[in-house]
Order: sequence, then C-alpha cells, then structure tokens
Amino acid sequence: MKRFLALLVTAAVAVGLYAATAGGTQQAVTPAQFNALKKQVTKMQKDVTALKSFVSSCLGYAPIVQFGDTSGTSAGYHYKQPDGSEILTSALDVASQGETPDALFATIDQQCVGSARLKLARLDAQLSR
Repeated sequence: MKRFLALLVTAAVAVGLYAATAGGTQQAVTPAQFNALKKQVTKMQKDVTALKSFVSSCLGYAPIVQFGDTSGTSAGYHYKQPDGSEILTSALDVASQGETPDALFATIDQQCVGSARLKLARLDAQLSR
C-alpha cells in the first residue's frame, strides 16, 4: 500500500512538473511575415493621415435652432400653400451668434465636393488592393 501511494505521489508530482514547465509553444515570426505586417501598418498609417486631412479641411458643423411651435397652433413660420391655404409651422435655421443651438448638423465645404469624390475613389481603390 505504501508503495502504491509513493507511486501515486510520484506520478502526481511528475504530472505537475510537466504541466508547469511545458506551457504553450511559441512560434517565431519570420522576417518575411514581419516585413509584410510592417508594410500593411505603413499603408494604414498613410490612409489614416489622408482621412484626417480630409476631415479637418472639408468637414465642419453648423449650429441649428428650431423656431416656431411644433404643433403649428401659436407661433412659427407662415407659409402659403399652392392651393392658397395658409399654414403655421416650425422650421430649422442656422443659429445666430449668442443663440443656443438645438442641434449640430454636419457640413461639407463646397470646394471639397468635387475633389472629395476623386480622393475617396482613390482611397477605395487603394483599400481594395
């Protein structure tokens, strides 16, 4: 019985030592894999730089205020319909200086619209490679 327990303890210690020292095997990255990843990162950094440049030079925001009563019963803009009837409604307008905006709308610089299509087409072509 003592021999059996000694054998069992020895086996348990051996399994414990094996589990502690074996660990997962690590695979080394080859120089070719490293260079391929490096090339991908460089390309992505260039794409991000181009996108940041586009966003900072072409995109902006406009502060918007809603005027008028949304129910259309007490105040707002007065519109005459094509059939001659008149309605009172609310409308959105760009906030004047000092007014608190209700929302911010995205804007695009008109000079960027034509060139943006070319830039985005080039970017799409580069990304699809």
